[in-house]
Amino acid sequence: MAWKRKYEGKMEQLYAFAGMQGGGGIADVDPIEELDTMIAELPMSPFTEIEIYPLTDVEVAWQRTKRIAEAMAKGSKG
Repeated sequence: MAWKRKYEGKMEQLYAFAGMQGGGGIADVDPIEELDTMIAELPMSPFTEIEIYPLTDVEVAWQRTKRIAEAMAKGSKG
């Protein structure tokens, strides 16, 4: 598939659902406009429902959540 070859350096995972139509993947893109272009160029894109879920490193997310919770706790004591 030409699309897959074109974006093989950006797609970390690409898979199909077993026994049904559909699939998913993990793309490493920056800026987000690059993902928009990739999706627009998918052969079946006009006929497909596409959902995007941004991912982040779990440790970074946990630390951010911890900082926010600590800041909220300090604010409620004042």
